[in-house]
Amino acid sequence: MPPTLKRIVWAGVPAAVLLAGVGFVLAEAADLFLAAQEPARAVEAIDGAAPPAPAPPAVTADVRRTLPLTMAAWGFALVTVYELLRWLIRGTPKPAGQPKKPVPATADVDKLLNDLLVKAEADRAGPSTATPPPAGTPAAPPVRQ
Repeated sequence: MPPTLKRIVWAGVPAAVLLAGVGFVLAEAADLFLAAQEPARAVEAIDGAAPPAPAPPAVTADVRRTLPLTMAAWGFALVTVYELLRWLIRGTPKPAGQPKKPVPATADVDKLLNDLLVKAEADRAGPSTATPPPAGTPAAPPVRQ
């Protein structure tokens, strides 16, 4: 499965489920609103005006069914569009399992480290076996302990 398709599925399905839940809550709120608009008892016509007609049950059932499905479809479609735009801008992502190329060690760095190691071992062994510093280098001050 291509990585872009995998990202669309991993991000789109939870978005669709979440928005379907929000759509269900909104559909229930719409149903409560429509139910509140119905008169509690029969209302007589005043001044010849007809009383408000209650919402037919087919409308509330239609809202309950279509609102969650529509919100889920729009959520999945938006995630798909955004992921495809991301793919167009960034390109195909590199696999996460590839290790980075190691930085090659240069010969100069290895030589310096070996020289420092030899000097440290010589200083540790004592002044009798230590090699004198090369000509032209300042002498290091004695270390107090």
